[in-house]
Amino acid sequence: MIGRLDTCSGGIIYLSVLFAPWAFGSVHPPAVTILNTTGYCLGLLFLGIVLLRFFDSRNHHSQSLEFILILFPFLHSHSRRVRLTVIWILATSSGLLLYVLIQALNSRAVFDPTNMVLIYKDAFIKWLPSSYDGKQSWQYFWRYGALILGFWSTLDWLDRDETRQQTLNLSRKRVTRCLGLLTFSTGTMAIVGMLQRFDGNERLLWIHVPAFPRPDSHFGPFAYRGNASTYFNLMWPAALIFLYYVNQWRHRLTRTRNIKTDVTIWLYPVIGLQILVPAITSSKAGALVTMLNAGLLACVLMFTSKQRGRTMINLVGSVAILIGVGFQIGAKNLQTRASHLVERIRTNPDSIDRLEIYEYAIDSGRNHCCLLYTSPSPRD
Repeated sequence: MIGRLDTCSGGIIYLSVLFAPWAFGSVHPPAVTILNTTGYCLGLLFLGIVLLRFFDSRNHHSQSLEFILILFPFLHSHSRRVRLTVIWILATSSGLLLYVLIQALNSRAVFDPTNMVLIYKDAFIKWLPSSYDGKQSWQYFWRYGALILGFWSTLDWLDRDETRQQTLNLSRKRVTRCLGLLTFSTGTMAIVGMLQRFDGNERLLWIHVPAFPRPDSHFGPFAYRGNASTYFNLMWPAALIFLYYVNQWRHRLTRTRNIKTDVTIWLYPVIGLQILVPAITSSKAGALVTMLNAGLLACVLMFTSKQRGRTMINLVGSVAILIGVGFQIGAKNLQTRASHLVERIRTNPDSIDRLEIYEYAIDSGRNHCCLLYTSPSPRD
């Protein structure tokens, strides 16, 4: 029975990994609803597996049974420090969810976006956490619940061995498969985003028209270049980890480096495309983070790699060249945006775009009693 639940969990996790970035960044309500549903489905499957473990342990007459070890059996093979860390994360996430739940139940008002007013309630407990928008608090409660359940269910699934259902130190097969799926999906996204950027189409994936159709700001399924560069800056270091795992697997199978049997030859262009993207998106912060990632990679290899010579030079040099090519492709847009920013700072330092957005948001909150700045209830 555990095997069937485990298979269902794996299918949902694989589909979620593919769906989330391609669903236009999962910022639209339908995509959020789908991902929330998958999080709760994973939570239900995880609950079923925990119950089956509990009854199985009772059948084996386990006298000293700790609940935390039923939830996460891999802690049997870890130190006390790791156990305390897992318990701390579990307590923190549970505390956050409980705090939001109390806020939603003890809300002082409901915000009416049509009239831009707060509708106050009569009954609430002053000394408990409270919210001035009960509807939004409930939405965030369900989102946080889905994220927390999905996180712990995925961690438990990654730990289980798919053949014997025994605990391992994070099953390398499953971690490698997830990383591989993400790597090739992100590589495909890089190709699609480049084609869309060079085409100049204002539709995301040639399908969806965003609220602010600006082709120079879009990339692939992402409506904003900053979101795209952030995602790719998270993914290309993970893709390098996947490459490391695959190389380990290949060296175990054969000691030769014959290129005809080298399956990693297909990974290099895929990872290379991902490294190019942050600069091509013309995101200033994304390009800067890419360079910082490359520097951090060089430092890690310098202090941890056993082969500090040719391997480190080749890898870091390849990443640096790819970053340079990305800057060359996106040089025009990056130079235009950077010169515009410098000119604004030079002529009027107080009129930087993001500072204006912040000030407008504060003024809007004060004028309309919104969530950023809330006037006290007339009953207080």
